[in-house]
Amino acid sequence: MKVVTVSPNEEAQLIREERERRRRLRLLQVREQQRHIARSVRQKVENRRQQELERLEEELRAQWEEQQRQRLKHLETLYQENLSQLGQGHRDAQIHEADVSVSQQQKLEDQSRAEERFTKALKELQLQKLQQQEKHQRCVDARRKALQLEKIRAAKVARLPPPPSQPPQTAVCKPPTVVRRSDASCFASTHYHMPETLVDREEPDSQPLAREEAELEAERRSQLKRQEEQRREEQQEKARLRGKQALRREQLQQEETGAPRGNLRRHGENIQTPHRKAPGVEPRTFLL
Repeated sequence: MKVVTVSPNEEAQLIREERERRRRLRLLQVREQQRHIARSVRQKVENRRQQELERLEEELRAQWEEQQRQRLKHLETLYQENLSQLGQGHRDAQIHEADVSVSQQQKLEDQSRAEERFTKALKELQLQKLQQQEKHQRCVDARRKALQLEKIRAAKVARLPPPPSQPPQTAVCKPPTVVRRSDASCFASTHYHMPETLVDREEPDSQPLAREEAELEAERRSQLKRQEEQRREEQQEKARLRGKQALRREQLQQEETGAPRGNLRRHGENIQTPHRKAPGVEPRTFLL
């Protein structure tokens, strides 16, 4: 028998091929095992699904049967109640005929109580009206009293003498300061060494021009005049508004007392508001 020796390279090659074959065989076994496990898991899930469906079907069937039994029981109860109420209308009509006198008596009592409530409410309404009338009369009396006081005050103010005109403001002129003159030769002794000649340079007098002063004075007077006119216009406007308000109060008072409007018109003509110029009265002059 001939013995063949294998070289190390061939031996390593054979070992690698055997390992590769075993590895593939192991992979095939593992895949087959995974398929079997997956198949069993799917079968279990399907069985569980079928069981859940059967259980749900049984529960729904039981609920439906219970609902049908309840419905049937309810219909039987309604049927029995309807049978028991048969002829109830005739019996109620007989009872109502017996209670007609009682209902009439109750109606009469309700009507008497309603009349009492009406009388009480009418008295309360009359009392409220009287109170409102008294309150309104108090307001009218207070307004009339205020108007009388205002008329008395206005008459007193109208009888006051006009204010005296303001005297012009006179400018106070200070007397010029007299400077004492001293001669250096008159001193017997002195601490300072004064020069032989002591001369002060005369400064030129910066007197403003008369024309500019006149223009400034004219502008100032015109501005004061405009301010005075504006103030007089504001006073006239305020006096006119006060006259309107007084006339309106007089009209309201005449309407409340029921006096004719002709007297009110003549009274309004006699009223002299401060913004109207009375005949024979000269306007006041203000000295600035």
